[in-house]
Amino acid sequence: METGQLPSGIGPQEGREFDLLAGGKKDIALFSDYRPADLDRFLLDHTFFLTTVTFHLKNRGAYHVYVVARRGHETSVDALLAMIDPDINAGFDEGRERRIGEILGYSNDEIGAWLSWNSPRG
Repeated sequence: METGQLPSGIGPQEGREFDLLAGGKKDIALFSDYRPADLDRFLLDHTFFLTTVTFHLKNRGAYHVYVVARRGHETSVDALLAMIDPDINAGFDEGRERRIGEILGYSNDEIGAWLSWNSPRG
């Protein structure tokens, strides 16, 4: 992922998910519409597991979500997918975006920066 496109305040997780997962600083990561090349190395030792979901967007067709999580965090994956699934075609929802950020382990400041950057009114 190209991190140069992100505004100040988003990160340091964005674009570094695998390093944070491997270092034990992150338990769950979501990859939207791309399957990272390094994914298999995290799945080999069975410390992590992968959940793949395909959604169908009104204007784009198939959209794939890949969630990698440390074993023991199955409930967080279920909660994350529940936040994404019902309203995938509904557009931006600040409450939903905030909860997704919390599940993914982002700080309040990072979530705020993400919301400001993505808000249709921002």
